[in-house]
Amino acid sequence: MGAELMTYPAFAVPARIVRAGERSPHLRSFIVVCWLLSEVCLNSPGHPAFNFGSIDMLAVSKGVARALALAVFCWIVLRTHTQARVMSVLVRCTPLMLFGLWTLATCIWSPIKSISLGHATEAFMLGLLSIATGIVYRSELDLEQILRQMVLIITVLMVILLALNVEEIKAGLRPMNFMQPNNLAGVAAIGLLTLLLSRLLWNWRWTHTLMWPSGLICGAAIFIAQSRSCLIVTSIIALPVLWAMYKKHLVPFGLVVAGFVAAFLPYSASISKAPETVMSYIMRGQSAEDAYTVSGRTEVWDIAFKSFSESPLFGHGYYSMTSTGTMYVWGAERWQTAHNIYLHVLTGTGLMGYALLIWALLYVLQPAWIYVRRTGPERKLAVFILLLVAWYLCLGCFELSFAGPVDPEVVLFFIVLGLSAGLGAHARTRTT
Repeated sequence: MGAELMTYPAFAVPARIVRAGERSPHLRSFIVVCWLLSEVCLNSPGHPAFNFGSIDMLAVSKGVARALALAVFCWIVLRTHTQARVMSVLVRCTPLMLFGLWTLATCIWSPIKSISLGHATEAFMLGLLSIATGIVYRSELDLEQILRQMVLIITVLMVILLALNVEEIKAGLRPMNFMQPNNLAGVAAIGLLTLLLSRLLWNWRWTHTLMWPSGLICGAAIFIAQSRSCLIVTSIIALPVLWAMYKKHLVPFGLVVAGFVAAFLPYSASISKAPETVMSYIMRGQSAEDAYTVSGRTEVWDIAFKSFSESPLFGHGYYSMTSTGTMYVWGAERWQTAHNIYLHVLTGTGLMGYALLIWALLYVLQPAWIYVRRTGPERKLAVFILLLVAWYLCLGCFELSFAGPVDPEVVLFFIVLGLSAGLGAHARTRTT
């Protein structure tokens, strides 16, 4: 085993041996906070029921959830920081915390200080979430509980959002209420992938119980949201996983469907118009020119590239793409994100922040990369971590992906980073 995984600070107190079946004493409070952060992520529709006078109650709820999360994560760290494996997690996540601190520093010169400060505080809090994950993950029982709860969290949220958008869904429109449809698709997709990979890699009992209800709910949400980028990126991972699990059933099922279509194609207007229906779904009423510009994203990306050259080293401030915080795009002056995680970090935090983020991701994911090339029980978790991270990085070409705003998609990404840090901590503890 490499020296990187074998050494740990000499002053650390040796960790207590975890008995089989024993769970972390902080796991319950950790999961409660994950539920709170994930479910309190809706956007205010401006309805009186969600406002108390001039106060946006959903915004207040988000603030309370984030403050509580900061307190709980710091409490977990303070209660456990003398343990050898916890010290290893802290070291592994140090670059991630430095990136969070840098986002806070950029608020000093940001033209939209309130927006930058809010999202920078979230970035710092999410780094603590990774640390807390590495601390509470001590065995496969902990891992099973964390992933099961995240699938349940996402399933419940999808049911709520689909219910709140039922009128739009009936009208054949994209669900816009309470969450942007691309974000909704991302949350549903990562929930579906977590369920499928958990079933394939560990085959836990709960994956059998939730496969149909959670799978159908998340799948329906992805379909209804009509996010083309999310559909493509998710399919690249989900289809091979489904094939690995159900290939004995998919082949005869596919043959039956093909035979049915061939038999009724000359007699059914619905089947004969299926290609047009599929193309209409893909285009979403847009022209070919709109599709070539990736739904107008190229216009935003062009502005981002030019804006980056104005402040390449330090950026304009976290969540600020320009020196003024706004830009003229899509026919109006507005605040807008880059719709690309890489341009988002470059324009907001500059090359300094970009370098810190790359360092953080490479360093925290190093244990997963090492174990994915080895045999043993850790390889399953390493495969899970790297596949999900690949999904986030690919989707990041078209969305903010793991950069926020905080929702289950973002929460799960930083949980995955924490699992990788915890994986490295296990290795160090075993060598003592």
